[in-house]
Amino acid sequence: MALFHLTFLMASSPLLLLLLTTTTASASNATAAADLSALLAFKAHVTDPSGILGRNWTAATPYCGWLGVTCGHRHRLRVTALSLPGVPLAGAMAPELGNLSFLSVLDLSDAQLTGPVPASLGNLKRLTWLNLSTNYLSSHVPASLGGLAGLEVLCLDTNNLTGEIPNELRNLQSLMWLDLSRNGLIGHVPQGLFDVMSQLKYLSLAHNNLMGNIPKAIGFLQNLEVLELSSNQFSGEIPSSLFNMSSLI
Repeated sequence: MALFHLTFLMASSPLLLLLLTTTTASASNATAAADLSALLAFKAHVTDPSGILGRNWTAATPYCGWLGVTCGHRHRLRVTALSLPGVPLAGAMAPELGNLSFLSVLDLSDAQLTGPVPASLGNLKRLTWLNLSTNYLSSHVPASLGGLAGLEVLCLDTNNLTGEIPNELRNLQSLMWLDLSRNGLIGHVPQGLFDVMSQLKYLSLAHNNLMGNIPKAIGFLQNLEVLELSSNQFSGEIPSSLFNMSSLI
């Protein structure tokens, strides 16, 4: 019986290998198609007044070679970075960007983008860098961004964002840089927002309409080097903990 099983496995191994190879290839093609579809949706949502994407993002070039697109070394067809800072794109951000599941860097700063920050960006669990600063983005800061546990940089400054800072951002325990300045944010800074942000080095909430007390927890951020809170409606006393921050530069 054992000999039969061994003979059967040896005979069927090429077939098994073919099936596994075919299944892997099919899965790879499917994920590649999903990434390409997300990039094309992004291109379709912007107006591209300078024609940069129109000239470069074409079928003549594999999408891993498109301007601003980086693919992984191990997963060669998976998009790991989309970086187009300073490229005048205009238009809105496509929700389909949230389908780039291997994305670790998204930098669309100073790109003349309008509309909301897509809540679907909260699906990008590998994201470490999110820079959407210096655009015309409106609506609110999506609470879904609080699910990006590995996020190290979050720059949403110099936009037209309104509403309150979502409580969910308190979960960003890997964050080192947080810039929400120069928007129209209102309300109190959420209690406990900085309780787990022990790695934070840069914090700017300046030039908003935030009110209430300045959180005492800011004074216990031992790695904080830059703190900007000016031009808000804060009330009450400055927490004494802030005067003992030796790391500020």
